[in-house]
Amino acid sequence: MVVLGLKERSNETAVTELPFAGPESEAGGSEAKAGIQPSSASPEPEAAGSHVDRSHVPSACHNLKSEAAWTKAKSGIQPASTSPEPEATGSHIDRSHVLSVCHSLKSEAAGPKAKAGTQPTSTNPEAEATAARVDRSPAPGSEAAKPFPNETLERRLYNALRYTATCSPTSKEFHESYAFAVAVRNHYGIRGFDVVLDVCGGHGALAAMLLTMVPTCRLGVVIDPAECVVGERGVREAWHSFYTGKELRYRRVPLQEALAEEIEQCVSVQEIPVERILVVACHACQYLTDEVLTISETAGVNVCVMPCCQKDSTGGSFKNFAKSAGVDFGLALDLHTAGRMQRSYDVKMKLLTKACTPQNRLILCRRKNDRGEEVKKERKEKSVAKLKTAYHAAHSGESSQAKVGSTIGQGPRCPTGDLEDTIDQSVHPAK
Repeated sequence: MVVLGLKERSNETAVTELPFAGPESEAGGSEAKAGIQPSSASPEPEAAGSHVDRSHVPSACHNLKSEAAWTKAKSGIQPASTSPEPEATGSHIDRSHVLSVCHSLKSEAAGPKAKAGTQPTSTNPEAEATAARVDRSPAPGSEAAKPFPNETLERRLYNALRYTATCSPTSKEFHESYAFAVAVRNHYGIRGFDVVLDVCGGHGALAAMLLTMVPTCRLGVVIDPAECVVGERGVREAWHSFYTGKELRYRRVPLQEALAEEIEQCVSVQEIPVERILVVACHACQYLTDEVLTISETAGVNVCVMPCCQKDSTGGSFKNFAKSAGVDFGLALDLHTAGRMQRSYDVKMKLLTKACTPQNRLILCRRKNDRGEEVKKERKEKSVAKLKTAYHAAHSGESSQAKVGSTIGQGPRCPTGDLEDTIDQSVHPAK
């Protein structure tokens, strides 16, 4: 085995082959790295300046084995004086310069490897890890994923979930819940309710968002018999700072038992008016949606649902009609549900974007603004009075046309009993 060494001349740097010196040379290389001047075993050649100190060269350039690399090194090293006196007084080459040249050659050698698709061996793992973090998007739990004050509420909520590195709610569930919450806030207003009851809410993201978006809403209750420990923990850890001072709690019981109890407790214990209570159900099946609407209508509270998994409870008549009419069955059943709720509510329907969810039809029911049975009676009396007025106007116009037509013999046909009286009045008008 041979080791390449440098011998400097007046105008060029010669590359010579030197015999491998074994452990002694390696020890000399270690001393060269530490900055210690190795002791010369033969002072006569050094005095004559015949050889350059070779102990530091293998340690500085042990990774440079290609001839092309050494050709570049030849052009990068400054030639030393040819007189033996300077070499005798300063018999070592400037090691700092050699190390800097070797470092630059290593960097240049990594270029062809990158072009060929070969990953260069990293000598600094910390620098490589830092570069990898810069190149990719912020990872969950990293500093880059923290929410910033100048971002939108949607982005802040989403980044807070990513920062806690939670897997529930998922990205799809987050966007569904946020779109639902925005539609509810825009319809009922930012001061439209004090309590929200999230039925079939699972992780409770919808209730937490409404607590965040509506300043007057101070209580959110998630009603769902299914345990969602991961989602509940993720929502609490990520968003607790968004609804500070408000309460979010979970009831893991069926809605048939819990919904009516929660409404009764809010009305009787906390003395909250029924019109200030909102029940929401995002993507509850048809059966559960009907249960939610029935309980809410009986209690007289506001309710908003976005049904899914529509089923025909009539034995197939609606489904057959929708197929014959060329109408989507889910749309037909949602329209039927909205029409049924109009007997007690002011009902509106809204569509979310299909990119958010294919089951995107919202049914928003606002409690009618009445003051009990007296108001209902007054409204009925007004309706009857309007009907009488319209009926009288229609028949009074018809009688005047009959008089004009009878004088020219083209009046409307009269009943048989009144025919003689009509003719007698037309021939002998009353004085």
